[in-house]
Amino acid sequence: MMILRLAAGVAVLAISGMGSFSAEAAGAAAAHHGLPACTVSLPSNSTNTAVLQLANNEVLCAPGTFTNKKTITVASGGSAVIEAPNFVNDGLVNASEGTTLQFTSLPSNLKGTTLTGGQWVAAGVISLPAAITTIAANVTLSGGGEIEDSTNSANAVDSLSTITRTGTFTLDNSAYLGTGSVTSAGTVILGTKGNSGDSVNWQDSGTFTMTGGSFAFLDGSACINVGSNAFTITGGTMSGFGMLTGTVTVSGSAIFAPTLDGAQAAFALNGSYTQTGGTFQDTVNNPAGTPGVGALSVSGAVNLGGTLDVFSTGMRPATGTALQILNGSSVSGHFKAVQNAGVAGFSASTDSGSASIVTMASAPPLAPRSPHAANKGAHAAKVTWPQPTSNGGQPIKGYIITASPACACKGLKAGATAKSTIVSGLRAGTRYTFVIAAWNSVGTGLASVATNSVTTPKQR
Repeated sequence: MMILRLAAGVAVLAISGMGSFSAEAAGAAAAHHGLPACTVSLPSNSTNTAVLQLANNEVLCAPGTFTNKKTITVASGGSAVIEAPNFVNDGLVNASEGTTLQFTSLPSNLKGTTLTGGQWVAAGVISLPAAITTIAANVTLSGGGEIEDSTNSANAVDSLSTITRTGTFTLDNSAYLGTGSVTSAGTVILGTKGNSGDSVNWQDSGTFTMTGGSFAFLDGSACINVGSNAFTITGGTMSGFGMLTGTVTVSGSAIFAPTLDGAQAAFALNGSYTQTGGTFQDTVNNPAGTPGVGALSVSGAVNLGGTLDVFSTGMRPATGTALQILNGSSVSGHFKAVQNAGVAGFSASTDSGSASIVTMASAPPLAPRSPHAANKGAHAAKVTWPQPTSNGGQPIKGYIITASPACACKGLKAGATAKSTIVSGLRAGTRYTFVIAAWNSVGTGLASVATNSVTTPKQR
């Protein structure tokens, strides 16, 4: 292990490697090949395990394999070069705003035009000697930052055509990108959560096809534009609040959700929306007594099919409340099925005239949360529970308690206002758990999670 302090004295680099390397020899070799002379040289086959900050005009030379396990960055406002014929990024390469980090050789992570492994963050410029058509790594373009193709001084990511299942691609802080057609099975993130007005702008001159993974809009000003071309979603989840221009089709196992982390959102689509399969997933709640719902606003025609999945993250609106989940210049078709995720109590009209309306319906109560059990003598246990957070829109009429293992016990039913019961007639020396379900005029709700276990005393 050797500790190397860089010339500018701004950082300490922990390097493990074998052998020795001459800075003078490296500088001569670099100059011979028309490369900048080395200012810092590493042993052959080195590994960075610390935060390495290169000084302005630093040229780091590393023969053999140079592996980054931690972080490589550049001093504020600086420009630096890494001359490594076999650079492997298993950590973070970060060019902050106003900095440039140039790689004179193709990193091992860039196989042809496919970028694999590690994290690459460019708020400044990361310069690589190739275009990037496929992202299988974690890549972020922030603000005016770019990953540059040094062979033609263009943005290397402008050639992007594929984001693989292992790839994550983020645009934030009002970043701009122009690409052709793209297919994604990975993770795409536009905007910065909480950064109101983060006007990320992705201009796609071709089509966009989403076959899996996720596509999240974190800011209402973030947008992607495919013009009048197709934006096809056959798998994965598109969510959040933002803007999309294109002809959107949802099918297969795809989920389109104008929600963000379980909260309702507003999504604007400049184009048309057709759902032939998949799921339209939405959130309704009742904050401060005002019913609200995530909404999709479409400038063109809407044609519906597939499944509607509605759930709540808090207080549910009153039974009979009608909420519009989407609108367009015209709405045709209808959802073929309606399901509820997590919280029951929602229905939807399936006739074509009002397919965009969700109406709150009565439902069984929710399950009581965090029930508890305690011994109560030789053959009994006391079971307690809190009132469910929702009665389903109708008054709770009582509770049903189920013991495991089953028993012909007393106390397995409780009244509407009860929060506990004594279950008697248990077998001695037996370990029990209990679940509780509430019921109303609509039906019996889902059972709670099981209580902690209690063991009745053995008979002497």
